[in-house]
Amino acid sequence: MNQDEILTVVANRNQIEDKEDFAKFLVEKCKDNSFQSVRFSTDYGYATSLNLRVYLWEDEIEGQEPVMVVEYKPVEWGMDYDIVHDPEKFQMYVDGELMENP
Repeated sequence: MNQDEILTVVANRNQIEDKEDFAKFLVEKCKDNSFQSVRFSTDYGYATSLNLRVYLWEDEIEGQEPVMVVEYKPVEWGMDYDIVHDPEKFQMYVDGELMENP
């Protein structure tokens, strides 16, 4: 319960052409636990929400705003939902805007 993940993500690219597609890609990487540089412990279950602050390059993290913010949040807080087993219970937001088909 309450395993909210707050991550800083470096895209390693000059631009993100389609923020919604990139957000979906990042959420899937979190669900699959398939990032190259980090592995999540699932000893106590899976994440109950995601907050991803995305930067184009590592040197932009300090002192700059992210190029996008992705939130993957449960529709109803306080339940035992997680991002892997209950994806239908989550909504995705990109820069504060609700995406229709996460």
